[in-house]
Amino acid sequence: GPSGAVKKADGIVQVPAALEDQIRAHLLTAEPVKPPVKPGKTKGLVVIDAGHGGHDPGAISPAGIQEKDINLRVAAKVARLLDQRGIGVVMTRWKDEYIEKEERAAIANRRNADLFVSIHADSAESRSAQGFTIYVAPSASAGAYRAAQAIDQAMERTGTKNRGIRENDYRVLVKSKGPAVLIELGYLSNAQDVARLANDGFRDRLAEAIADGIQAFLK
Repeated sequence: GPSGAVKKADGIVQVPAALEDQIRAHLLTAEPVKPPVKPGKTKGLVVIDAGHGGHDPGAISPAGIQEKDINLRVAAKVARLLDQRGIGVVMTRWKDEYIEKEERAAIANRRNADLFVSIHADSAESRSAQGFTIYVAPSASAGAYRAAQAIDQAMERTGTKNRGIRENDYRVLVKSKGPAVLIELGYLSNAQDVARLANDGFRDRLAEAIADGIQAFLK
């Protein structure tokens, strides 16, 4: 019609922005969920949270790379890998939108997830700070520590500096009823880390390591 063409590519239907208000009223709001795997193949349920999003970009590199974009690309790759391995996956977001921190944890709680994994990238005043860090809540369960250790061991094989497992009272961790970990992939304030995080191949390696760690924990 006069509002413009409708296009479809890679399973995504694109419509003119002028139609947004008309369409939104007919959309059913729900948690973004990966299609279920075949019955009998599911080996657990994991909620993958891509940190930040929408109006909240998170950390920004000197070159303008936004954390929210890195988080989503890695999180989506982890979700697809887990799905291929027969593990149930729920993503807190599949697109550039902001989800409240409490709601991210609530998604995992409502689903009674076996593990909640929040993916982020770090930043620091000192540009020499680099490497990945894995966080658990100060009151974390033994399961959360086991998950953190499994992911930590897998990520160390990527060659990225390992800053270890630490405790922090991040809301997504504190509000999660089940095992929960938060991963800082690297520092967007560090030239070497940001170069790696901007590289598709290296992000895939990180995603594969995270998926390997999650799978090891679920076993």
